[in-house]
Amino acid sequence: MNNRLDELLSADHQARWKAILVSGLVAAAVGMVSEAALKRPASDSQTWAAIAGFVAFAVQVLYYCLRSGASVRNSRLERIMRKDAFPLGGSMRAPRRMFVNAAAAAASVLVFVIGTPLVEGAVIDDRLRKLLLIRLFQQTPMGCSQP
Repeated sequence: MNNRLDELLSADHQARWKAILVSGLVAAAVGMVSEAALKRPASDSQTWAAIAGFVAFAVQVLYYCLRSGASVRNSRLERIMRKDAFPLGGSMRAPRRMFVNAAAAAASVLVFVIGTPLVEGAVIDDRLRKLLLIRLFQQTPMGCSQP
């Protein structure tokens, strides 16, 4: 059972995302029915939806772990590793998705680190220009006195 759980959480992306999708749909349906049809407060509906989503996910994980079928497991694992991985120095294999996620995270951090000061500078520059324009138009020409 432990091996099946490890397989679900690491290699079997299709089954994991299916479980996440189904439990999310169950949670959404319970929340909508609870709030719209049963006229419960939103906070109660959200609580019941979260509980229903958790129970749905737990039941799917338990079913996946208890389902025996070494041939299904081995064939699925071999298919996944063959399709979604490439060799890293010999017999070790790593999923491509891991590298794509790492690259996306690095790009997000880079945009955040570089982009934030530029945006802040542009906002400050715009505010200073507006402030200077207001000050310039409030001043009177030389030699004229205000009434």
